[in-house]
Amino acid sequence: MTTIEDIRDWFGELSLATKCLLLVGGATALVITIALSLPLLRMNGLVGAGEIELARTAYAVWAHDHEPGSSSDEFKASGATIRSMTRNQIDAELRENRFLA
Repeated sequence: MTTIEDIRDWFGELSLATKCLLLVGGATALVITIALSLPLLRMNGLVGAGEIELARTAYAVWAHDHEPGSSSDEFKASGATIRSMTRNQIDAELRENRFLA
């Protein structure tokens, strides 16, 4: 079993150059890890917020469709105008607007 004394003995046998290499390498790995983890956390937060907004919009569409007396084909949710379309209307819209395809 490895004990603290064994690790100290092993570390004591290393030359000063090797100890410096280990220290600099460890510090470099730590700096790179911190530098890459901050944008990762921020992007996860942004993606999560987008998913929540999408879920709210989907619920608003569902709630509007199942609301008694909702006869309008258009309504506003999350800053967007959402309108109901038939399959033929969707196909025609896709043919007319090349950016939707």
